[in-house]
Parts: sequence; structure tokens; C-alpha cells
Amino acid sequence: MSLKLDYQSPKWGKEYKNKEKALKQFDGQPAALINLQRSIIRNEEKISSQRNYQMFYSNAYLSYKIAADMYYLMNNDDAQSINYMYLSSAAGILAKLFDTPEVQKNRHITDAKNAITDFDFAVLQMFATDQPLPKCVQNMDHIYVQLLSGNFEKVNALFQQLGTEFDPSKPDKPWASERTRTNVQTVIKKDEKSLRESLIARIKEYRKAPVGYSTFIDIYSIAFIKLAKQYGMNCEIDVIEIPKIFFAEERCKIDQTVKLPFFDEATAALKEYGIEY
Repeated sequence: MSLKLDYQSPKWGKEYKNKEKALKQFDGQPAALINLQRSIIRNEEKISSQRNYQMFYSNAYLSYKIAADMYYLMNNDDAQSINYMYLSSAAGILAKLFDTPEVQKNRHITDAKNAITDFDFAVLQMFATDQPLPKCVQNMDHIYVQLLSGNFEKVNALFQQLGTEFDPSKPDKPWASERTRTNVQTVIKKDEKSLRESLIARIKEYRKAPVGYSTFIDIYSIAFIKLAKQYGMNCEIDVIEIPKIFFAEERCKIDQTVKLPFFDEATAALKEYGIEY
């Protein structure tokens, strides 16, 4: 049985109305997808070696995530929401794979931080949409990758190596916040009560102070609730940001025709780096 969480957020409600207005303006299509399509057209004119795949997929990651939120919120279209959330995760992973030292040294500090957090969420998105991580990702020394693999000893070893917050002097080094550490440990210890309380506290915080734009699909909570369920815990929370579609096994499926732009060219380019997607 899921816990019903009271919902009050004037700021969230205001943004909902703004999104509704924007969708009507563009005939029901999220502006993020319109902008992404323009980027696709520009890149179609280039040969593969001239494309900045890291930048393209980094932008696509956010565009598809926004689209997933919008289709869920406004159109009540579960299938589209799942497909776009999957595309967002795949784009986020490709952005990471193309994140070479040459790319890293030329970008703004904020973009460096976002590159790390985007990949974190891309891993959780892939899990939340019931899709396997690419083989080249499965062996990464990454907190969430190892957590989803059930390699708890490796997770604890990684915690020892990482700081608790972003370090601007080392912009390409991952970190693990105190909340991340707490939530991961509750899964490892199978502490259902503590995990549920932590997720609820997190939801209340982002409702009060959304960063950039409001969260409409809380992929972080979805992933942790699904992971907890694998270990026999029930941490379900009944809120609008946690769509039930993600927990309905017969419906949480990806359309097999869904594919990222330039996917074949991008994965071929990765092979030149010795990376098999």
C-alpha cells in the first residue's frame, strides 16, 4: 500500500499553467522538441566527424526529459512519457561516453557539474524505464551503476573515494552527497522506513524550491522505489510526480521503433575510441 502525501505547491501550480499555455501556443508539442528538431536539422548537414556529439546529446538529454514531463502532465500520454524518458537516458549516457578530456577542458564550470549529474540521472532513468544499461556502462566505477548491479562492496569502496559535494577545483570528479549516501545505505540495509522518509523529505524540498523548472516526473524517487521493491521493501509514495505507469510491468515498455538521432553514426564513432555501446 502506498503512502498518500498531501500536495500543496502554489509555485508548482503556477508553472503547470505556464506549461499548459506554452503547449497551446505550439499546438501541443513541447518547445524543447521543436528546438531539438532544429538542432537535428543543423547536424544533418554535417558529416559525422564534424558533429559535436557530446554537446548534441547533452542538449537532447534535457530536451527529451522535458518532453517526457510535458506529455505526462498535459496529454496524460503514458506511452510517450516512457519513450521520451528512455530517449533522455540514452542521450545522457551517450553524452557521457563522448565526454573526452579535450571536451572537458574547454567548458564552463556549471556545464562540468551538469555533465556529472546528468549521467547520474541517465543511469537512474534507464533503470526506471526497465531497460538494461549498455555493456560499456555496466562495469563503470559509478555509485548508481554498481548499486543497480547489487555490488554493495564496490559501492561502499567508491564512497570512500568521493567527496560529499561538487569541487570546482576538480570539476570532472564525481561526488556523492550526504543524501545520496543515506539513500544508498538504506537500500543496502533494507531499511524501508528510513528510505521512505528520506524520499518524502526530498520531494517536499524540491516542491518548495524547484531548480530551473519544476519536477513533474521524479525519476530519482521512481528508481529508488523500484530498487527497494527488488529487495522486498515497499516504499511507494502516492504523489503526482511518481506516475503509476512506471510500476505497471505490462505497460512500462519502450516502442522498439524509438531511436536517438544519429545513433548509428554516434556508436560507430565511439568504436574509434575503443568503446562498444
